[in-house]
Amino acid sequence: MLGLLSKIKIADNSGAIMGRCIKILKPNKLDKAQIGDIILISIIKSLSRSKYSVGTMAKVLIIRTKSKSFSDNAGIILNEKNLPVGSRVKGPVPVRLNKNIKLLTLVSPKTII
Repeated sequence: MLGLLSKIKIADNSGAIMGRCIKILKPNKLDKAQIGDIILISIIKSLSRSKYSVGTMAKVLIIRTKSKSFSDNAGIILNEKNLPVGSRVKGPVPVRLNKNIKLLTLVSPKTII
């Protein structure tokens, strides 16, 4: 689970590399974000020619949290219509996100866990 100020890797090819959680949108009872939740992040590391420079805010869908199953926190950047910005997702994606058809079209079938 992710709390405020947690670091999160960006697992798509949008150009952002790392972000820090600054707000959890629609928090649950524990005030922690889980897989499938949307959070607001501030970009802390990005590629030089990216649309997302350091300090830019973006909405992110969490696809991995550090636990027994995964070794890192990761998410993908969403646009205003809550659709993925990137065209490819890096790393494994859990099956419980299969309700998001657009996300699954970006993922290789071998990386769905």
